[in-house]
Amino acid sequence: MKKYTLLILLLLPLATWGQTKEIEKLFAKYADSQNIETVEISKALFSSLNGKKNNNLLNNLSALRILSVDYDGNEQNVRAAAILKKEINEIISSSGYEKLININSSGDKVNIYLSVTSPKHVLMLIEAEDNLTLVIINGNITESVITDIIKGDISIK
Repeated sequence: MKKYTLLILLLLPLATWGQTKEIEKLFAKYADSQNIETVEISKALFSSLNGKKNNNLLNNLSALRILSVDYDGNEQNVRAAAILKKEINEIISSSGYEKLININSSGDKVNIYLSVTSPKHVLMLIEAEDNLTLVIINGNITESVITDIIKGDISIK
């Protein structure tokens, strides 16, 4: 039994690395896509924004990435969004993410997922009538950071 416990403890970092790898591959795949907009904000920007105010959220973030596609009647964008959504759902189901919140309001859906094996990733999947957006939040995601995200305390003033 001790042998299996030790093996699991040794392999746990690899499971976490797999989550990071899959999300990074997804973002890299669509980084230069014409149909999908991408935004990447690095730790350096968070650090500079946090200079004057001790902001729990900014202190704990290492990266924020966004993949977004607007449907706007464009058939290519609709197809791109369907493919992106399928890939996101595959990563969520196979890489150990747990749904924290499910919001359905006026046809818009927001789902927030937390990495189960490592408190380093939060995924927000936002499906609106004319848009699909994935927000990838990397960092030391603590309970207080999750509370800040849920409360909407993620604005930067």
